[in-house]
Amino acid sequence: MFLVLKNKIEKIPPLVLAFVLPFFIMLFIFILLKVYPFGDSSLLTVDLGQQYIDFFAAFRQTLLHDPSALFYSFNKAIGGDMMGLWAYYLTSPFNLLLLPFPEKFLTVGVMLLTLVKISSASLSFAYFLKKTFKRNDFGVTAFGISYGLMGYIIVNQLNIMWLDGMVFLPLIALGVEKLIQEKKFVFYSVFLGLTLFANYYMGYMICLFITLYYLMRIFTYPFATGTVFKEKISFIFERSWRFAIASVLGAGTTAMLLFPNIAALVGGKASYTANTLLFKTEYPVWEMLSKFYIGAFNFDQMPSGYPNLFIGSLSLICFILYFFNRYFPMKERLITLLLTIIFVLSMNIQVFDYFWHGLQAPIWYPYRFSFVVSFFMLFIGYRSFLHLKQFKRFDLLIGIVLLSITNYFVLHHNFDFLTMTQIAITTLFILFFFLIIMRKKQLNHWFLLIILFSVTIEMSVNAGLDLDRLSYVKNSRFVQYREALDPTIKQIQAQDDDFYRIEKTFLRSKNDSFQNNYAGITHFSSTFEKEIPALFSDLGFPSSSGFIAYSNATLLTDALFGVKYYLTEAEGINADILRSHLIKEAQAKPEIEVDVLDQTDLLKETVTQNFESDTSVLNKMSTKPDLTFYQPLNQQRNILTYQNPFALPLAFGVDQQLLTDERKFINPILYQNYLLNKMLGQTELFPYFFETNFDSVVYKNVHTGKDQNDITYTKNDTKKEASIDFQLTAKSNNSYYLTLNSNVKAEDIIIYLNGSKFSQYETTNDMIVLNIGANQQDQPILLTIALQKDEILLKDFKLYQLDIPAFKKAIKTLHNEAFQVKSHTNTRIAGSVTIAEDQRVLFTTIPYSTGWKVTIDGKSVSTEKALNSLLAVPIEQGEHQVIFTYTPPLLIPGIFVSVFCIGTLVIVTIMKKRKGEDDEEKNKN
Repeated sequence: MFLVLKNKIEKIPPLVLAFVLPFFIMLFIFILLKVYPFGDSSLLTVDLGQQYIDFFAAFRQTLLHDPSALFYSFNKAIGGDMMGLWAYYLTSPFNLLLLPFPEKFLTVGVMLLTLVKISSASLSFAYFLKKTFKRNDFGVTAFGISYGLMGYIIVNQLNIMWLDGMVFLPLIALGVEKLIQEKKFVFYSVFLGLTLFANYYMGYMICLFITLYYLMRIFTYPFATGTVFKEKISFIFERSWRFAIASVLGAGTTAMLLFPNIAALVGGKASYTANTLLFKTEYPVWEMLSKFYIGAFNFDQMPSGYPNLFIGSLSLICFILYFFNRYFPMKERLITLLLTIIFVLSMNIQVFDYFWHGLQAPIWYPYRFSFVVSFFMLFIGYRSFLHLKQFKRFDLLIGIVLLSITNYFVLHHNFDFLTMTQIAITTLFILFFFLIIMRKKQLNHWFLLIILFSVTIEMSVNAGLDLDRLSYVKNSRFVQYREALDPTIKQIQAQDDDFYRIEKTFLRSKNDSFQNNYAGITHFSSTFEKEIPALFSDLGFPSSSGFIAYSNATLLTDALFGVKYYLTEAEGINADILRSHLIKEAQAKPEIEVDVLDQTDLLKETVTQNFESDTSVLNKMSTKPDLTFYQPLNQQRNILTYQNPFALPLAFGVDQQLLTDERKFINPILYQNYLLNKMLGQTELFPYFFETNFDSVVYKNVHTGKDQNDITYTKNDTKKEASIDFQLTAKSNNSYYLTLNSNVKAEDIIIYLNGSKFSQYETTNDMIVLNIGANQQDQPILLTIALQKDEILLKDFKLYQLDIPAFKKAIKTLHNEAFQVKSHTNTRIAGSVTIAEDQRVLFTTIPYSTGWKVTIDGKSVSTEKALNSLLAVPIEQGEHQVIFTYTPPLLIPGIFVSVFCIGTLVIVTIMKKRKGEDDEEKNKN
């Protein structure tokens, strides 16, 4: 029976097994994890759930419905270049697999994409081994699976766009082998270009590695006996020249993508280069050994941890034995050892680590380049595997002693991602493989089959342990959120085809605008242009080097950025504020009392009866009493839509002071006040926002000083609850805003507004603005701060009012020179504007970029940068026709370079084919 099974298995091509086994292993693990459609879980975790899934929705939207979004999109924050985002996240050819999956089933598409990429990585490495070493057996399959299911790939499968690098690296290495052995370089150039196209970030790391790999292979080249030194130098020089040319041509084929991406990087990811590079160790180097144990991973390893190096026991044993195997020349082993030392130092010394990351400190996912180290170890391990010696018992004894020392070290360091069980399982696998190798001759025909089976079991167990330690978003929550939001967005867009922005008091991710296809402001990506988060940080919003959360708006910021529609949940603190306002309106106007009270009842009934399941998926991001100034439009499911009567268009005329006279403000309210004055050309600052005070402060189990603006509050009794009540009665219908310094963390306090928990996006970087009241004259406002620590410091704790009559007048003035949009796409906006006075500027809320070209009345005009971030155009008095067009910077030169490089490779291929045919014809004759 076993012989029959063995014969059937041996009939399956090893390369087929290299793809099929990882595919079904991972599928089985996903089934056990109850990933949809096998349960209600999903693969959405960390950035896959907060970024990539939304970008995949944009990928489908762009290719199927709106190709202009390939270059630029207003779904990215207030607008932004998309070439950089596509180059980092979306240009993988594998992503085409997502096109058949509608948004509702996008999580299924992501699962398939993950399965195919992991299996392709395994197949790719097996193919590399087959072609390089002329082998086609189960040993190739076993090492292919060790690569495809190595620790790096498993724990980074959520960073799905990186996996292309693992798929193409073996093929690039095979190209290097072809170049050295056969002088053929087209294969290498093609796959180098494809790698850079699929993900330039991984491509950069692969370029560094492949240079080291080439040097290793060229300087260990087995010259024939008797080859003179001059011939060796000539050979190395000639191959190196080919390698350099082939590398340039390969990279050049993707210039149409890389050139615009370089321009985008200058303002985005590359602008966050580390200021200091230190020659210091990042952890005791011996602790790296802990990552060679099975399941050596937990969630804490993602933000900060050790490099992921698990490659399986067999590969690790073979890698170590390589250095003691005299089959390999001493020179070769020394060069390999040198390269190993370089990799160890790179994974331990900060300056080398940052170099692999483009001179940046990686935020989360440390040692992202460690997959090349695993590739290197597996490659060396396989070479060793092919030339294993017959082991003696003494060799086994030495191995056991070394393993015992390592186990002792690991056990006494108490790594939180390792248990005694994991250490024991790893030990058993290592001992098992030692014994199998020792009995290689006796096992004979069964040897490779046992190796394949054992490797498959070990790599599967590791994958299961690693993935089980992550938490995942429920598929139903993802789908329900989209289905709750989608009808509202589509209804707005069906009724209003003008240009405007939509924002919300809730969110699923900071890229909802991509998932549901609307122009918003909240955004998060690694390619975000740095000037925009900096601007919003100055205006009092949570932001950082890659994100904006539009959670702390004022009436002024809503107006300036054209937030015409605001969505809020029909339950919770915002709904309570709106309901109270409707009742107040009803009491003030008896003739509409019935209609208003019907609306409040409708709120309660709709949420309670029909949409309880939807309510839970709307994660509250902000509390916004200012919504009481906006016009209620409708309710779709559990989402209320409000229209902002103050929203300004995409562009409008302002005084030129805005370009020439800008000061820096630490306080965001004072900065907003300054900007409005400068837009209106006022020489003396008018206090649209003005500071005010609370009527009273009540301390409950708290003592403090007298200064309320910057003071420490301390609990009297640390065992009891403590809070501070800030009270006032609104003397007008003005809006009330509170500034709060970033020194106060989310875990320090809980804020309540009139007894309800105040919703606020958590931030640690910026001074923020809290909207605590609006449109509630003669009504009380009670702000309660509950201490969660024994002592807190409230810095820059100041209360402001916005003068509503003055604000309305100012916005009306700006509306007088509004840009009327006649047509708009992502890359072309046309319209007209009437400017009433000279010395004016057409100010836009489009991020500044040299890619934007502007014509006024058919003539090209120069553009300016306003607020160090936004596009502005000097304009004269009168009526004008204005057209904005966008072309990604460096796209045209990039196209020319790509065409040249691709053409060169095609010509070389044709010439070699013809030469081969001519040589074949000569041989026949």
